[in-house]
Amino acid sequence: LIGMVWPVDNSSDPVLVIPAMSLEGGKTYVFRVTVTKPGRPSGSYAEKTIVVLPGQPPTLEGIWCVLNCDQYLNPSERLVLTGRCMDCTPETRPRYLWSLVPDPAN
Repeated sequence: LIGMVWPVDNSSDPVLVIPAMSLEGGKTYVFRVTVTKPGRPSGSYAEKTIVVLPGQPPTLEGIWCVLNCDQYLNPSERLVLTGRCMDCTPETRPRYLWSLVPDPAN
C-alpha cells in the first residue's frame, strides 16, 4: 500500500475504502489527501496518522432488535438494539460505537 495513489475525479463524496487485512498490525500509516482545482498549479492537503494495533478485532455476531421491532417503527416509542461479540470475554470487554448512516439505496 505504501506509495499507492487512489485518484477520485469529479466526486462530491470522495471516500477511500481500504480492504480488510490490507494494513499490517503493529504499524503506523500516514494517509494524505491532496485536493486540487482545475487550472490551479497547486492544491492543499491534509494528513491523518493511523496506528493499527496487532491482533484480531473482535467478531461481531450481529445486531438484534430488542424493543420496537415491528415491521414499521413506532416513532413515539424508543428503539432498542443490541450487538453481540462472539469471542469477547469479561477481560476483553469491547466498547461499542453506534452510528446511524444513510441508506445507500435512497
